[in-house]
Amino acid sequence: MIGVMNFSDTGFNDKRSNSFRIRAAKELLGIAHNKGFHALVFPAGYLISPTESTIKTIASPILRMARKLRMSTIVGVDIAAILGYPDDSNSPRMLRAIRRGKMPCFLVIYDAGTDSVNIMRQRSATNRQAYERMVPDDIMTPRIMEINGVSVNIIQCGEITDWRLFAEDAPRTAIIIVHQRMARLYRSMQGRSRMGFSLIQSEHRKTRFSLSFLLRKGKDASHRHRGQIDFEGNLWAEVVGFEIEESGRITGKESLI
Repeated sequence: MIGVMNFSDTGFNDKRSNSFRIRAAKELLGIAHNKGFHALVFPAGYLISPTESTIKTIASPILRMARKLRMSTIVGVDIAAILGYPDDSNSPRMLRAIRRGKMPCFLVIYDAGTDSVNIMRQRSATNRQAYERMVPDDIMTPRIMEINGVSVNIIQCGEITDWRLFAEDAPRTAIIIVHQRMARLYRSMQGRSRMGFSLIQSEHRKTRFSLSFLLRKGKDASHRHRGQIDFEGNLWAEVVGFEIEESGRITGKESLI
């Protein structure tokens, strides 16, 4: 069972929120372990690191617990420099970073199968960058991880727009690890699904969307729909576990709570 989540954007892109986001992550790991999950995937940009050299240190409390539980875990860590980038992923500054292989967005991965920690940098962000091949072919290749005997393709946010990651020999299951919900990424996901790939994603969502849904339903905002877990500071997470066959076909899903 691979657990992916929708996470509220409370504290997103704010290094001051690292402490309570780490506490929430450790609690989620414990619950997922008790439910028999094999892996847990947090969104991109879940934590903020001051510099590239401190990424592993920032994520270390989560990594230690993941290793203790022997549960594969993926957590997104951006470096603080991202806060100075324009929102436009095709801005001159972002394009320079992509051409130099210096995007400020990373995944920190604990692989329980090999008992190892790996850090992956996001390589691209938009269709334009894919079509212009700003990232060379030998670098833009699938990043494959085995979870409970199943090979999965690890896709970082806007990399979903690059068709080279979905070649015929790529795993049929992909985990899309997104910063925030964006329409352009979902269009790409729909296209990959039509190609026969099974996609599951982890992302941040704006809390007010969930609250407005609940209020329209006439429910008190403190009683969220099944599967949502509340934490301090108006932080919430909805976690769903997916069973995946070796063929890549998703055979079932289960809420964390």
